[in-house]
Amino acid sequence: MRYFIVWIILFPLAVSCQVKEVDLQGTWHYERRSRPETGFTMSIDGVDVTDELNDETGDGDGMDHFYLVFDGQGQLIEYKVGIGFRSTYKIVDNLIYSNGEPLYQIVTFRDSLMVIKQPDEVDTATYERVEVDLSALEIIN
Repeated sequence: MRYFIVWIILFPLAVSCQVKEVDLQGTWHYERRSRPETGFTMSIDGVDVTDELNDETGDGDGMDHFYLVFDGQGQLIEYKVGIGFRSTYKIVDNLIYSNGEPLYQIVTFRDSLMVIKQPDEVDTATYERVEVDLSALEIIN
C-alpha cells in the first residue's frame, strides 16, 4: 500500500517534468534577423554614428535563400544560397544539436514561426514554416 501512495504522489510530478517536444519537421524559410541592441551610438574617426534600426530586412542581409529542412528521422538539411548541407540533429531542452554539437537555441516556437539563435550569440533569426519545392537544389554531402 505504501508503494501505491508513493506512486500516486510521484506520478503527477514525473508527468509535469516531461519536456514538450517541438515539431520542427518541415521546411523553414529565413525571414529576418533581429539584434537586441537598439539606438546605440559608436564613434568612427571621431564622428558619432547612430544605429536606430533593430530588424534587418531580407534585402539587406543576403539570407533570402536560406532554408532549414528537418525530417522526422533526425536529418537536417541547411540550404545556404541554393546549396544544401546535410547533418543529423536532435533536440535536448531548447537546444538543437547537429552532429553532436549545439547548433541553435530555440528562443520562441509556434506551429509556423520559430525564433532561434546560436548558443553563444545574442542576435536572433526568425524562420517561417513554408511549403516549397527544393528538389532542384544541390545537396553536396
